[in-house]
Amino acid sequence: MRIPLHFVHGALSVLILISIWKWAQQWDAVAWFSGLAAVATTFAAVQWSKKPERDSSFLDILVWVVCGGSFVISAGQWYILGTSGPEALFVPLVTVGIWKWREKQTFLGS
Repeated sequence: MRIPLHFVHGALSVLILISIWKWAQQWDAVAWFSGLAAVATTFAAVQWSKKPERDSSFLDILVWVVCGGSFVISAGQWYILGTSGPEALFVPLVTVGIWKWREKQTFLGS
């Protein structure tokens, strides 16, 4: 069974809204802005890779780098500075998970 693309878009849109909401509450926490950048990059990569003839290997590297950077920023701000909580780590992890899940194009167990 194929993953509906609207589910991927919906999940990424929810993550974008969470990032914007938390960033608006904590302007000094760059972790939420980096999470927003990670989700927006992944959303654009999903849109770009919709056509099967397009090579998505570069997009895979791009998503991993941006999400990895966001994770490191979030971890640093939480552990070292204490300006954002551990929930900021959730955004890049879920984003890269959605990217990899979308890449498989099937549900687990089918």
